[in-house]
Amino acid sequence: MVLLQHRLNVKLSQRQILTPGLVQMVSVLALNKLELKDMINAEMVENPVLEELEDSVPLLDEVGKKEEDRERAAAATNEENPATAAEKKDPFEEIDFGSFFQDYLDPGYRTHSEMEDIERPSFENFLSKPTNLTDHLAWQLGALSLRREVRET
Repeated sequence: MVLLQHRLNVKLSQRQILTPGLVQMVSVLALNKLELKDMINAEMVENPVLEELEDSVPLLDEVGKKEEDRERAAAATNEENPATAAEKKDPFEEIDFGSFFQDYLDPGYRTHSEMEDIERPSFENFLSKPTNLTDHLAWQLGALSLRREVRET
């Protein structure tokens, strides 16, 4: 006759599982330039939503680089001709809208530099004398509700 026995087994394992996206990334990284171009063309044929960018369309990196160059050139011309830079100022920049709408704006609008810095004395200066251990213990004893006999001893 077969005896029924209860057994408890614990098995710990560690596996590395690659998601389909990771598998695709690893396979793309392994391709050379010609194979990558062929794969991109095959994907574009399969998926009509994909389209190839023309060379005339600027990339984000190129646009950012052009803007930085323009800013540098503008800064260089402003340093060379300060009189023309003053003439090119926007008239709206001369109006202080923060003070005009101060009552209506959220206090979070103002930056730290716009807020008034007031130096106030520290609270330690308000003490008439520094506290010692005896004073502190007496204060703690006063916070407790004790009988008179206990408090006096």
